[in-house]
Amino acid sequence: MGEQPTADNGANGLPIEAAQLRDGIAQLGQQMQTVSKDFERLFPALEQTLRSVAHNAGTLADAASKVADSVDAAATAFRANMPNQPTLDCARSCHACCHLYVKMPPGFAELIADYVINHFSEDQLASLKEDLAVAAEKERVADPSGFGYRNPCPMLGEDRSCRIYPVRPLSCRSFTSSSRPQCDAMAFGGQTNAEIDQQPTLVGFYGIATKVLEDAATAQGLPADQQTLSVAVLAALNERLAA
Repeated sequence: MGEQPTADNGANGLPIEAAQLRDGIAQLGQQMQTVSKDFERLFPALEQTLRSVAHNAGTLADAASKVADSVDAAATAFRANMPNQPTLDCARSCHACCHLYVKMPPGFAELIADYVINHFSEDQLASLKEDLAVAAEKERVADPSGFGYRNPCPMLGEDRSCRIYPVRPLSCRSFTSSSRPQCDAMAFGGQTNAEIDQQPTLVGFYGIATKVLEDAATAQGLPADQQTLSVAVLAALNERLAA
């Protein structure tokens, strides 16, 4: 009795089902390579877009505002449309990250100062300047790396929410967490060496925005170094109020 023929797709004698699965995997691999290349092109595209936005802005404060809005839109689109995004535990008034060391790229001090002048009462402004002066001294003596720095941001309101949320610094926008208890332990529980898992892509987005604003300052012949929030905003406020 002769040997039964094997269903195959050719020379290797694989069953048709196995050959179809193999070919499907190969096709999927090719598609994933294409997606991977598209993903890699996302960062240069974002940088090019932000540089154009900054170039077309007027002042550095205007550039900071427009660049921040643009990178926020990109970050929101990424989280809304990309699969497997982590669930965030961030919410209004959680405020743990508002006790960390915050540095800002050029343009933000002036942007925040303008916002405060336009939205705070005279009493609120006077009180804020006092709080900024106290916080600025703490920032000046802190480790430049920010390690171990734990002090409330002068921009926190009585309800523990940010009073300058629409113009908050880029580092505040990029900080995300999937565990509020972990953040509380880091900020209030003495765990100064604790690490909060961040979303690498979003951190990369806001890092690009920071570099774009630094380069924009350089192009205008202005200082490009990042400054701590309280030191920079207090200086910008004093300059604007004295004008």
